[in-house]
Amino acid sequence: MTLYIKQKIFSLGDKYDILDANQKPVYKAWGEIFTLGNKIHLCDMQEREVMFLKQRLMTFLPAFEIYQGDNLFATVSKEFTFFKKKINVDSSYGSFVIDGNFWDHEYTITCDGKLFGTVSKEWLTWGDVYALHINTEEHSEFFVALVLAIDCILEGEKN
Repeated sequence: MTLYIKQKIFSLGDKYDILDANQKPVYKAWGEIFTLGNKIHLCDMQEREVMFLKQRLMTFLPAFEIYQGDNLFATVSKEFTFFKKKINVDSSYGSFVIDGNFWDHEYTITCDGKLFGTVSKEWLTWGDVYALHINTEEHSEFFVALVLAIDCILEGEKN
């Protein structure tokens, strides 16, 4: 399954459209404005929240919490590394590792050495555009939330 996460460039706060391989909208996400740290709501097309991302404050390296309803579902934390990104995810589905390449445009998502998906950030686009390739449609909202966390981590490093 392939999903495209496209950031809207001219909007107040972070906004994303999440499209399937046929460019049909399947999710949308938006960030709260005037808050301390990033807070992003991921919703289905009926505007029901399926995941909520909240940046942890007062941490040395970027970290996020992902909620499903009121329940903490996963924690996402960047590791200190040189040259390549490494992000650890502890979730209700297990522990995942997201490894990035030198240019921060290609990522792999693995759990216990098994490949669950890849993320590719497109070059030279208006706003960030990611292609998420996952092996299953099940739990796709969780993997979309991980891509949103990656985008927030990368954006935080630019500032």
